[in-house]
Amino acid sequence: MREVFGGPVTYVSLPAERVDWDTFDIIGINHYWMEPHKGRYLQRLEPLLATGKPVVITELGFRTCTGADQTGPASTANIDPVTFALHKLPLTGRLIQPRVKTTGERDEDLQARSLLRQVELLDSAGVDGAFVYTFTAPLWTHANDPRHDLDTDSYSLVKPYPRGRHGTTYPDMAWEPKKSFTAVADYYAR
Repeated sequence: MREVFGGPVTYVSLPAERVDWDTFDIIGINHYWMEPHKGRYLQRLEPLLATGKPVVITELGFRTCTGADQTGPASTANIDPVTFALHKLPLTGRLIQPRVKTTGERDEDLQARSLLRQVELLDSAGVDGAFVYTFTAPLWTHANDPRHDLDTDSYSLVKPYPRGRHGTTYPDMAWEPKKSFTAVADYYAR
């Protein structure tokens, strides 16, 4: 790679991977918060920070539902795969609205607080950057009916709307900012 590329080289690793970071210029790791592992959260970063190389958290985030701060990415998806797949079929898919498996409580406040807490924690630990997963998940649309609100299972900073519907904050966009969008934007604006 270095024969054809002169810039810094990185790799995005999962927490359990063993990576020889000597061959890379920037350390990249997906690092999600889970309440049961809170005591080890920063400890897992200490050896990486001790290398003296820039450390970037390449993926972090929380779903938009109650309890999301407890499970991190370890919980299983709550979207019914059958209705989701049928909805994607041409023609007949318009008649089927995707559903969640179990109706959970939407909690934008928890998602925003959890993201802000994690970003502040990472900042205080000395990481060089962090990427929130994800800005949008357009297939996991928001609905007022909790049985069809796929966005409660989404990590996105905005709630995407089904085709043809637009937000009010940005009327030309098919999404509306969540509280987490504002929390992250305000943090980095400071």
